[in-house]
Amino acid sequence: MPQMHAVSTDAFRARPWEVGDGRRADLLSWFVDADLDSPENFDRLLDLTGRSPRVLAAKARGVTSDLVPPGIEHGSWKVPGAAPRATIVRVYRDLQRYLTEARAYWQRAKVERNSEQRQLLAFLALERFREERADVTSLEVERSPDTGAVVWPQKAERPEPVRRASSLAGEFAIALYDELMSAKTAGLCKVCGRPWLSPVRKRRRLCYREECFRKWRNDHRSPEDPAQVYERVKRSRARRAKGRRT
Repeated sequence: MPQMHAVSTDAFRARPWEVGDGRRADLLSWFVDADLDSPENFDRLLDLTGRSPRVLAAKARGVTSDLVPPGIEHGSWKVPGAAPRATIVRVYRDLQRYLTEARAYWQRAKVERNSEQRQLLAFLALERFREERADVTSLEVERSPDTGAVVWPQKAERPEPVRRASSLAGEFAIALYDELMSAKTAGLCKVCGRPWLSPVRKRRRLCYREECFRKWRNDHRSPEDPAQVYERVKRSRARRAKGRRT
């Protein structure tokens, strides 16, 4: 009988960047468009890499260094050690570019009719985030974070397979890989010109961004009759005047 050893549960505890299959797409959508110079987006990036508690602890100790403490990522794609804010922003801007370029190459491959060119574009897409995919652990099942035991649901034939990442970049890689593999249609947004991928076989003109939808709707809105506009403005003013009187 094989010898049994104690299992460390540290590897099974959720990391800040592990948001689960249902939210990875939302996390990726936020990141590829995020302005990392924005304090709000930069603070979220610190949270996702496990840096925020360390930053707060350093401030509590009165540390005034410009260096941001290291995160808790253990993959090959990370910012090693303490680093200035500018360095962290530069590194993750590079990651934004790699993910965006991978999506663009895949969109071109989806609409390319020449088989050799399509193979080349698909290769370039996967190559752009090869290092990020290396931070993904795919051969794992759901385990208890307290005991390390395999979670075997009742009436289930097998435990739930899970994909985990050792870094935030790996989490993005899972989301982007799922997006590429599930895409049935692809194109370029008529407003911003950026590539989009969709899991639905339905013709579309726009990407998923709300600002593109609003601009398209405003640019293609049918002109209203001036008389109707005037009547609507009069009703609105009358309601406001009535509200002030009451």
